[in-house]
Amino acid sequence: MDPDDTSAYQRLEDRASARAALIAELGQARQELRLFDRDAGFWDLDSAQLCAALDACLRRSQFTRATLILHDASALASKAARLAEIAVRFAPRLQIRETEPEVRSYALGVVIIDQAVVLRRPHFDRSFAVLDRDQTAIAAATKLFDELVERSTPAPPPRATGL
Repeated sequence: MDPDDTSAYQRLEDRASARAALIAELGQARQELRLFDRDAGFWDLDSAQLCAALDACLRRSQFTRATLILHDASALASKAARLAEIAVRFAPRLQIRETEPEVRSYALGVVIIDQAVVLRRPHFDRSFAVLDRDQTAIAAATKLFDELVERSTPAPPPRATGL
């Protein structure tokens, strides 16, 4: 993705394009990352590139925050050594939460960065995402995310095992 591309709407045809867009947008982030998804898989939350971008984002300011909400955070407990290090280093500014069982059938993923861009996954079973800078889309995603925060609890902290 071209970081200078400021078009309001862009379809990202595959997971690799979506991840590249997320990493690029995190490179510009100054205030907040809000991410909701089924699990760590689609965005590869423990990848070296994503964790480096998240770490840099959180280092930019002592006021920068990140909230990750997952339906299933269990994979993070044993397979997320990089993310675990970042979570410890930036607690409580980095929160990892897990949805309550009653909302686990919800299947639309969203990522909101600085109230300036939203990445949407129309369904967890689809391999594409949409990048959108439209304020109406961002407001709708923010409202959804706020509702999901209310319907989630802190996840067990991720930790690396066998190291």
